[in-house]
Amino acid sequence: MDSTDSIVAIAAIIAPILTAIVNNRHYKKMAIIEFERAKYEKETLRIKRLFEKFLTNYGAYAGHVTDPNFSELLNSYYACLPFIPENQYAVFQNFLTNLTDANIDTIAETRKNLEHEIIPIIRSIISQL
Repeated sequence: MDSTDSIVAIAAIIAPILTAIVNNRHYKKMAIIEFERAKYEKETLRIKRLFEKFLTNYGAYAGHVTDPNFSELLNSYYACLPFIPENQYAVFQNFLTNLTDANIDTIAETRKNLEHEIIPIIRSIISQL
């Protein structure tokens, strides 16, 4: 019985230590997963806000064509460019070219371009986030 008591005593000492080690590893893995999730959500939200700002700035510019509105639109345009797929880049370049021409025909063309090409691209980008 003495050896059985010794085994039980050793197990009673080792079991909490092993449990703590396993729990700590689990909590560490969960903390890493939570950190990555929060980082992903923050980046996704940032990208969505960039595109939202771009569309808002376009609306302000189209409603009242001024240099400050164009400057804001241009800033938001360039902020969005890194997130545009390569195969869609030409559509955005065409959009910018039409904006810089700034006459009645090109403004109508940019509005059409925005509705039929730019917004679907933005939707696609956001849905893939």
